[in-house]
Amino acid sequence: MQRNESIQDRRGAKRKTAKFTLRYRLIGGENIAYHIATTVNVSSQSLFFETEELIPLGAKLDAELIVPSLSRPMQFRGSIKRAEELADKAGKSWY
Repeated sequence: MQRNESIQDRRGAKRKTAKFTLRYRLIGGENIAYHIATTVNVSSQSLFFETEELIPLGAKLDAELIVPSLSRPMQFRGSIKRAEELADKAGKSWY
């Protein structure tokens, strides 16, 4: 992954590289189906994940993080605070 390294990372929590499956759906949309994404890194406050769909900034999500060592998925609600679209990842968006 090549991100724009000149952008200063202002997030307060330390990030840890972690690839997990993330199931998510938009809250309040007409499509209530879950989508699948892959996390890139995680912290105690947020997730950075890769998806094929473009999700608008501010969109609210219901999500399930599937961690193999846990007996069931972690469930949470959140919103999109930041987005990147990378040319080297054909059609992939990062949140």
